[in-house]
Amino acid sequence: KNHENFLAKIIANFLVKLINKPTIAEVKPIVFNAYASLYSKGELNFQTDSKQILENEILFKEQFFKANKLIPALLTLNLYIKYPNQKTDIKAEIEHIFPKTTQWRPSYTGWDKEEAKSYIESIGNKMWLEKRLNIKAGNNYFDEKKEKYKKSNFLEAQELSKYTKNDWLKEDIEKRNEEIYNRLVDFFKQNID
Repeated sequence: KNHENFLAKIIANFLVKLINKPTIAEVKPIVFNAYASLYSKGELNFQTDSKQILENEILFKEQFFKANKLIPALLTLNLYIKYPNQKTDIKAEIEHIFPKTTQWRPSYTGWDKEEAKSYIESIGNKMWLEKRLNIKAGNNYFDEKKEKYKKSNFLEAQELSKYTKNDWLKEDIEKRNEEIYNRLVDFFKQNID
């Protein structure tokens, strides 16, 4: 149990610092301070401003949604928080739920291609999926992809396969963005002193 708490605290502090400023220089002091405090006092103290970073909610949220290089780590953390029974030994790659390239359906009116780019690359439009299923899902539309998601070992993909709507639209991406953000911020707050 102590190891789980230790790992949760490290992950929370690392990710908050990297979301705030995505450089390795941000996390080096955390590691040093943690080891130094464990050695000298027998307790974990990161001596970091992670809590203050989180308290500036508007800025942190803006930084979170710009942290594109951290999306794989954030998706992984989200997956294991939401689905604690998720198997961890699955080889996977990131799936774009709404495809990166596609012919635009008439039902997507009101969403121009330029505006779509930011949504397509956002965390709410991505999830882990086995490589073979990701290849089969390809650049198909959501209603066709759901059939592939049913066969996945990822619980999140299985859940999306049961989604009642046949189209994955801007509103769905925005909603999922918020769900992931809120889940991860709750995790960060619980694990940062």
